[in-house]
Amino acid sequence: MVDQVFALCWTLAMTVRLRFEGIRCFSEPQSAAIRPITLLVGENSSGKTTFLALCQIAQAMAQGATGDLPFNKPPFSLGAYDQIASYRGGRAGRAKSFSLAIELDGENSRSIREEFVEKRGQPFLRSWRLTAGNSAFQTKARPGSDEYSILLEGPGGKTEAEAQQSFEVEAWPAILVNYDAVAIRDWIDTELGLSGATALTESDLKSLGNALKALREEFARTPYAFAPIRTSPQRTYDPVIAEPKPEGPHIPMLLAALSRSARKQPWAALQSALKDFGQRSGLFDGIEIVNKGRKESDPFQVGVKSGGPAFNLIDVGYGVSQALPILVDTLQRASGSEFFLLQQPEVHLHPRAQAELGSFFARQANKKRRFVIETHSDYLVDRIRMEVRRKRLAPHDVSLLYFERLGNGAHINNLELDKTGSIINPPHGFRQFFLNEERDLLGI
Repeated sequence: MVDQVFALCWTLAMTVRLRFEGIRCFSEPQSAAIRPITLLVGENSSGKTTFLALCQIAQAMAQGATGDLPFNKPPFSLGAYDQIASYRGGRAGRAKSFSLAIELDGENSRSIREEFVEKRGQPFLRSWRLTAGNSAFQTKARPGSDEYSILLEGPGGKTEAEAQQSFEVEAWPAILVNYDAVAIRDWIDTELGLSGATALTESDLKSLGNALKALREEFARTPYAFAPIRTSPQRTYDPVIAEPKPEGPHIPMLLAALSRSARKQPWAALQSALKDFGQRSGLFDGIEIVNKGRKESDPFQVGVKSGGPAFNLIDVGYGVSQALPILVDTLQRASGSEFFLLQQPEVHLHPRAQAELGSFFARQANKKRRFVIETHSDYLVDRIRMEVRRKRLAPHDVSLLYFERLGNGAHINNLELDKTGSIINPPHGFRQFFLNEERDLLGI
C-alpha cells in the first residue's frame, strides 16, 4: 500500500543540466543531466567528486553568487586556480579559463554561465551571462581592469556598453529578480547611459527575470553533502550541542534530543522510519537511546535492536554507524526542494542493504527533492532500475552518469533508462567497469 501511494504522489522536478569546461580532468566541454535521482558511476579519478563539488557551486550561482563561490566548502576542496583549471599538457599547458553553466531543460533555454580566469592565484570572474530564449544579459571584465562591459542581446539585435565605475556585477541578479521591467529599464539607463536604446524590450527583461527565478526555485536550498566516510561510533556520548557536519558526528546528539523532547511524535516517526529501513535491509529492528542517568546532561548510548535486546552501536556491524547519518539526516530534512550530495552511501553495507538504499532514495525523492549519488554499488544501481520497472519511478526521473577516463582526461556519458529499467545503448566500458568492481571484491 505504501508503494502504491508513493507512485501516485510522485512530484516531478525539472531536469537541470550542468555544462562545464576546463575544470580538472574535464578539459573538454561536458554536459550532464541532474534529475530527482542522479547516479554517478565510474572508476576512481574519473571526476565524480569534482562533479559533486560543481553541484554545490551551481546552487550558489543560481542564488545570485557571482564571484565568491564555494570552491572549497567541506566536504569538497577544489583548491586554488591552478588546482581547478585543467592541465592539457604540452604547449597548451594550464587552461587560461574555465566555465560552469546551469541550464533548465525546456522549449526556451534558461541558463546562467560564469567564466573564470586566474588572478593572484585564485579564480576571478571574467564573465557572467544569463540567457532566456533569444534574450541575454552578459557582463565581462575588461582585460587588466576590475571594470566591466555589458552586452545586451535580444531578438532585435545587440547593444554593448561600458559600465560605470559604480557598477557592481553582483547587484544585477538581485535587481533582476526584485524589480519590475520598468524599474530595470531605468536602472539600465542610469548605469549604462543608453536612454532606452537597448536591444532588450520590457518583455525581454521580464523573461530574463523569470528565468533567474526559475533557476533559483530549482536550487532553492543549499545542497546537503555527506562525506564518503562517516564518523566512527562511540560507546558513550555526552549530550553536547553539535553542529551538522558532512561526517555526521551530530547524529547521536540529534537522536538523544529527539528522544528526550516533550513532543513525542517526531521521535516516534523517526524511529518508525528507521525501523522500516532496518527491517527491509536486514540491518536492524530498531534504534533507541539508552540514558545513563536521569538528567539531560547525563551521558547516553545509542542502542541497536536486532532480534532481541539492544546492543551498543559500537558492538554491531560497522555498516550501521555508516548508514545512520544518511538515514537520519535525509529523514529529518523532509521539506521540499532538498538537494542531497552523497559519496558511496553503500560503504560497509552488505548487498541486501546496498540494494535497499536504492529503494530508500526512490521513496524519499517524491517531494521534489534531488539526490546526486556517487556509488560503486551495482546493487544500488540495479535497485533503482528495478524501481523504474515497477513504475515507482519514471525513466525520466533517473539520470545515470557514467564517468569514463580517456587518456589524460575524462568524459561524462549521459545514460537513459527505458520503461523496463534497462539502460539504453550503454558504452562498452560501462558494464566492464562493474565487472572489474566485482572481480576486485572477490579478489580474482
